[in-house]
Amino acid sequence: MSVPIWCRRVILLLLAVPLFSSLVQAHEGHAGHEATTLPPAAPEAAAPSRAVAQSERFELVIVPRDGELILYLDRFADNSPVTGAQVEVERGSWQGQAVEFEPGTYRVAAPWLAQEGEHLLLFTLIRGEEADLLDTRLTVSPPAPAGPADAPLPAWLPPLAALALVALLVLFWILRRRGARS
Repeated sequence: MSVPIWCRRVILLLLAVPLFSSLVQAHEGHAGHEATTLPPAAPEAAAPSRAVAQSERFELVIVPRDGELILYLDRFADNSPVTGAQVEVERGSWQGQAVEFEPGTYRVAAPWLAQEGEHLLLFTLIRGEEADLLDTRLTVSPPAPAGPADAPLPAWLPPLAALALVALLVLFWILRRRGARS
């Protein structure tokens, strides 16, 4: 029994698709193209919890990250970073002294961040002759559960699906040929 040449070419093409599909991946500068086809992420996933406190002098953005508070301290008038400030944080009976690790960016260990809920925070800011008290509320939400859409496809699944499709096409072709002889 001879397989027609067109059928061999189709089978070879279908076998080659999974091999080449692993080579075609987004590279730097092209990763944003799929953003137009994917649905937007849920607001909780897109915007982590954070808080803002401001006065006439200062603006403070507070972001919890890995058991620490990251504090971005700027001048309210022109948004320029405030460097060399003394920043103290209070939450109930807990107190912490923030340390500057980048210009205008401070951090302080906050072990209470493991507790979900709303936390009232008081910040004492001192820079030279300027001093200010800022207060805000930081809401710590539970981590979003990873859903099935968050799990990436295993690398072996697309080639296996293509191989199954080829096997089905060959089986269909063989059964059709047998049916034509009968």
